[in-house]
Amino acid sequence: MSKKVLVLSGSPRRGGNSDLLCDQFMLGAKEAIKPRKFFCEMKKSIIVLVVTMYFIATAADGRKQAMERTIEGFRGFTSCLSGVKEKGIIYGTSAWNVGDIKGQLAMNQAYEMGKSI
Repeated sequence: MSKKVLVLSGSPRRGGNSDLLCDQFMLGAKEAIKPRKFFCEMKKSIIVLVVTMYFIATAADGRKQAMERTIEGFRGFTSCLSGVKEKGIIYGTSAWNVGDIKGQLAMNQAYEMGKSI
C-alpha cells in the first residue's frame, strides 16, 4: 500500500499563495513517493491543511505570536481525532498579492516537508 496524501487548501483565490505552497508540498511528496522495489505498508494517511490566515487573525499582524492563536484552534480540532500527530507548521507571511510567496523560505519549507513524508 502506498502513502495517501490529501492536501486541503482553504484559500478562495485559485492559484494564489496558498495554492503555490500546496503545489510545492505536492512536488516534494511526489518525489518522496516514487515507486520503489520494496516499501512498508503505511496504515495512516497524511492530511495537509493550508489556510489563509487573514480570515481568522488580524489581517495586518504578521507576527508569529499572533498566528499561534489560530493554530491553537486547529490543534483543538485535531485533538478530537484519534492518532493525529502534528508534523510541522510553515508560516508564509507578508504574501498579499498572487506570487508574493515565491522566493520566500516558506516555498522551500513546503517542498522539504513534502519530501519528508
